[in-house]
Amino acid sequence: MPTLEEVVRRLEGVNPTLRTLVVDQDADVRVLGVFRFVLRTTVYAARPAVYTVVVHEAPAALRSLGNTFQLVSSPQRVLADYRASAIRRTDPEGLVVELQAQRAEVNPPSVTALIDARRWLIREATLHYPWGHLQVRYRYADVEGYLLPDLALASIPGLLPVSAELTYRNYRLNVPLPPDILARASPP
Repeated sequence: MPTLEEVVRRLEGVNPTLRTLVVDQDADVRVLGVFRFVLRTTVYAARPAVYTVVVHEAPAALRSLGNTFQLVSSPQRVLADYRASAIRRTDPEGLVVELQAQRAEVNPPSVTALIDARRWLIREATLHYPWGHLQVRYRYADVEGYLLPDLALASIPGLLPVSAELTYRNYRLNVPLPPDILARASPP
């Protein structure tokens, strides 16, 4: 069985010549299976640690959350923040990796990832929070020779169930990112 370090190295090795990307993302969000809204966003990403989502024309109910969300992370951050509590095969081509935070301030406290060990892509990730679980399933497509998500299905089950279908389109690969996006994503 591979170690967490080997799994992270293999995941990091996917699309090795891809340095940056910009992609349009449409999110069809449903709350309680009744309320529905659509978000248009642009995702900016750069290796190793920039991931910024800019929301365009958010519905009034969501405007107070802001229009820009960042995640500053890297493979090294995952290795520093988490330890593998279990790594096991699901089938000849699948691995389950269960991660536990090494410190109380790490968020989310635990993660379960289902990995396609043939292509080294994350098929599914469940982020375990004190308030509930966020599950995301990914589908990938070949975009100019790179394996990239074209669909993600996210759900938060429970008393107030939320689901979202995220579609990705109009990828721009290995392009310069706007300076303001890079500045906002810099760690403090």
